[in-house]
Amino acid sequence: MPTASHSISHLIQELAAKANLTVAGAGAGTDFTGAPTAKLQLKSAGGTSHSIETSEALSAEIEKRESLGEELKTYLQMLAKRMQTPRPDVFVTLHGLPLSMQQFSWPYHRSTSGADSFILHGIAQLAEPGSLLHAKVAASLTVTFAEVLPALEQPYADEFVKQAESALALLKPKFNEDMRAGHTNM
Repeated sequence: MPTASHSISHLIQELAAKANLTVAGAGAGTDFTGAPTAKLQLKSAGGTSHSIETSEALSAEIEKRESLGEELKTYLQMLAKRMQTPRPDVFVTLHGLPLSMQQFSWPYHRSTSGADSFILHGIAQLAEPGSLLHAKVAASLTVTFAEVLPALEQPYADEFVKQAESALALLKPKFNEDMRAGHTNM
């Protein structure tokens, strides 16, 4: 695994190439606290693209904990498989609504409201051609659960966020039915 002398962008580029992904674009950004991040646009052989954003400090963490590098490699391999679909960012709700999860501000950051949690902001967009319907979403992660994640970065928490959004899509219709029926003890 490369060392911290390599930037996180360089490391992701090397591992992405092993997963048959190319870097179509790269840039710099900042996270919620102003710390530098690396933004990369990965592209599959079929032309599908996917954005990834990680903190620049991740490469130093990977140097300290080699398992993070292996998990990053696994994430990119899984991403390459997911990118074989025309819209890898789209998930279908139980009622058949296609939602595209977009513009997440990685990595998770501590809640500023005093809550004992980490927050990630993004947008859920109705994935229909020409639709402007969207909602701002926030994924909350308790400090206790955050301790079991290898890191609060996209490669390590992305699947958790996608699964949580899918679970919410399953639970919401039941929640709405109970609220309409006057049940409040859920």
